Amino acid sequence: MDLFTRDDLRTLLANRQTPCASLYMPTTRGVAHEDDKRWKNLLRDAQDRLVAHGLRTPEARDLLQQARELLNERPFAVDVSAGMATFVSPEMTRSYRVPLSFADQVVVGERFHLKPMLPLLTGDGRFYVLAMSQKHVRLFQGTRHTVGEVNLAGVPTSYDEAVGYDEPGITTTFHTHTAPGGHAKNREAITHGHGVGIETAKEGLLEFCQKVDRALAEKFFNGEQAPLVLA
Repeated sequence: MDLFTRDDLRTLLANRQTPCASLYMPTTRGVAHEDDKRWKNLLRDAQDRLVAHGLRTPEARDLLQQARELLNERPFAVDVSAGMATFVSPEMTRSYRVPLSFADQVVVGERFHLKPMLPLLTGDGRFYVLAMSQKHVRLFQGTRHTVGEVNLAGVPTSYDEAVGYDEPGITTTFHTHTAPGGHAKNREAITHGHGVGIETAKEGLLEFCQKVDRALAEKFFNGEQAPLVLA
């Protein structure tokens, strides 16, 4: 299943090359051949509509080639999604398997037909979970339908990557001694710290958090209103 986000919507709206073909179909869980047959019929319909729109048949066939190659993907549409939407223009081909069931539909025009996708963005309950430790930084995006991990390209994914040396902290050794007149069960632990000092450790952690925060704000959360949970 794919996440359809506002960034995807903006990308499709920004398309400037025409004609644009929008293909929608429901998917049948566990029955691959039915989806394959339905998709071939939609592609045939799309090609006919592109020709009617003014393209020559070879041009229409070439324009739909990437969409046709989706048949070679396994699973093609058989997963937990309920529908598939594909958008084709001379500028791009984008396909989404989403938790919405569509009626079979092909629309060809000067812009993509996006109205059936809007329920994915309206009241979808989108949220983010940032799982952060000194060894790993992972971001998950969830909606009421899906949860998926976000590729954090350009974001530090560990303390070492962000700050440039091993994890901060005090390397601690332990030994015990028995209090005067006491027994073994009354032993007290004495710790000796060495390595990076406490203040340096705190500064390193602060720098780590600030670098992750700045990178996420710049690359993922610029203008984003969805809540973020730190885990």
